[in-house]
Amino acid sequence: MIPFVSHAGNSGSLFRALFSQIPVAALLIDHSGVVVKKNPAFNSFWSTGPEIRDGSFNIYSSVFSGAGDFAETLRTVFRGKGQSSREYQIDLSPYGDPRGLRTLSVTMVPVLSGHRVTSVFLLIEDVTEQRVADEKIHRLVFYDTLTGLPNRNLMLDRIGQRLSYLQRYPRNDALILVNIDRFRVINDARGNQVGDAFLVAIGKRLLSLMREADTVARMNADEFAILLPSDEASAEEISMKTLIVIERIRESLKNPFEFEGEMAIVTASYGITLLPGGKEDAPVAVLRRADTALHRAKAAGGGHYAFFDPDMGNSASESYQVERELRRALSNGELRVFLQPQVNAQREFVSAEVLVRWQHPTRGLVFPGSFIPIAEQTDLIIDVGEWVMERACEILVDTGSMGLPLRLSVNVSPRQFRNRLFVPWMRELIARTGADASCLTLEITESLFMGDLENTVMKMGQLTELGVRFSVDDFGTGYSSLAYIKQLPIHELKIDKAFVQDAPNDANDAALVETILAVAALLNLRVVAEGVESEPQADFLNSRADVTHQGYLFGRPEPAEKWIDQWKRAGSGCILTP
Repeated sequence: MIPFVSHAGNSGSLFRALFSQIPVAALLIDHSGVVVKKNPAFNSFWSTGPEIRDGSFNIYSSVFSGAGDFAETLRTVFRGKGQSSREYQIDLSPYGDPRGLRTLSVTMVPVLSGHRVTSVFLLIEDVTEQRVADEKIHRLVFYDTLTGLPNRNLMLDRIGQRLSYLQRYPRNDALILVNIDRFRVINDARGNQVGDAFLVAIGKRLLSLMREADTVARMNADEFAILLPSDEASAEEISMKTLIVIERIRESLKNPFEFEGEMAIVTASYGITLLPGGKEDAPVAVLRRADTALHRAKAAGGGHYAFFDPDMGNSASESYQVERELRRALSNGELRVFLQPQVNAQREFVSAEVLVRWQHPTRGLVFPGSFIPIAEQTDLIIDVGEWVMERACEILVDTGSMGLPLRLSVNVSPRQFRNRLFVPWMRELIARTGADASCLTLEITESLFMGDLENTVMKMGQLTELGVRFSVDDFGTGYSSLAYIKQLPIHELKIDKAFVQDAPNDANDAALVETILAVAALLNLRVVAEGVESEPQADFLNSRADVTHQGYLFGRPEPAEKWIDQWKRAGSGCILTP
């Protein structure tokens, strides 16, 4: 490499001799990009291109100018002090070569006059064949020659990259090893040619099911690997998503493969591990864990999967099973609406909270704590939330037609509220059912305010214009701030039962409840206390403020039909608050 060239004295004579005799194509460029001189080797190199005459051809306005940041790199050399040369690769067809795009290696050597760069010496070589050869070597090293997929080497490299990333940004990825069950039988019965075609087809099908960010690799004869990068911090969430991917593969493999007029359906076994497995995790260790899980899956018979961590696998499998069954429950009409009364100090019905239960065909009545957290990990919570909201509106219409207007509170998850279609969907639902929106209170949690507060305020305002009211559920357990309470159109605060239950006997809980009551009084907000299960708790609340009570002391959740029938027989026992 030539660090710099000087025009001074004998150096200048040496430069001119080298320039004319060097076998590599060379140009001398001045600071404006004009070709000052070209050597004889360049004439041969550029023989089929437009004529380049000394003093009339400008590099910056030629075919070179459109090649990446070549021109800017050249300008940088001129701005420097000339202590080093620059090497640059450029892809273009500089002289109409019928072979198409060529790769040129350009070395830029500053020419100095004193300490100033007056011109730049360009050495140009055609390295297309070398680059093609390098790419062939790269593909041989990192790609499977049969399927064209990444091979074991590239998969290990990708895992290593992800482990480095996960050290800086803690979260979890997943690796799946996919082994084709009984592939050897197919290969032995039909021959290697059919077996190879079969592997190519499986590789294409796996690749078609994945995201662009995922890596699908062929590890050996009948084994593939899938690396699933994720933004999930929770190991359980990425485990569930991994099972969704496996289910997608299973469904796809049910579609038969056709070879030489015959149809074949196959199954696969799956070994799963999460990464990183610790601070010192390594790519080979990740593969070893997945392989251990795969052997466990194959030992159970074809078509099974196994997690390296059995506990994680059991938890994820159970969650995934609940999610699948819950999707069926929505379409099969297995969900049920329950109502729990809310009463005033005189123990008169003021309103009711809408709750959901799942009448499972084999497990009986399932409470929301067993399925709502799982639904909240996916958009399934939106489907459940919409189903509950529709039932609530139908109840409002039915009770209103009886002359017994009722106020209902309905929980809305942050994921459902943030859905861009939530407000228009609510408008359409209220219009379609004819429900009185002023009798509807939406219970939201404080976590909703941690995101886009401006958008949250806008959505709440749009729904408030319809008559809908808002309650902050479990107030005091999250990010409680007077700043957001002042900005949001909130009508009600709901005290979490954890504070209510110990308030009569615990000074700290008593102080928290009294603080919440004071805030509500200052902001003219209604207060609902949930979890009221004893007389001392009710007396404590009544002695301090006008509080609405909800809890087993006044009524357990009942099926909506039964609850409404009892309330109807009781007459006008419901007093609506303004």
